[in-house]
Amino acid sequence: MNCDLSAEDALLVVSLSGRFTAVDTPMFRKVIEDLPLDGKSGVVFDLQGLQFVDSAALGLLVLARDSVNDRGLAMSIRRLQGHVKKTFELFHFDQLFTIQP
Repeated sequence: MNCDLSAEDALLVVSLSGRFTAVDTPMFRKVIEDLPLDGKSGVVFDLQGLQFVDSAALGLLVLARDSVNDRGLAMSIRRLQGHVKKTFELFHFDQLFTIQP
């Protein structure tokens, strides 16, 4: 999995691409711990480039949401598509997160 950070106004955008699996756990946890949130109003995970997620990746996204919320910010997910969108819907993760088009 690849992870890129960018800013859109007061939002931090975390763009994920490739395959997001249990193998990525240590790297993703480090990304979450080090998110530069000073002056940000929220975090958006852009999943357009993500081709695959497994159950561990879904759990890590919940961990990310909880971490962001604990810092007083909102988190949303945008641009779900293909397998990733179907997986979110199958496990009702589309109801656990704020989903943007």
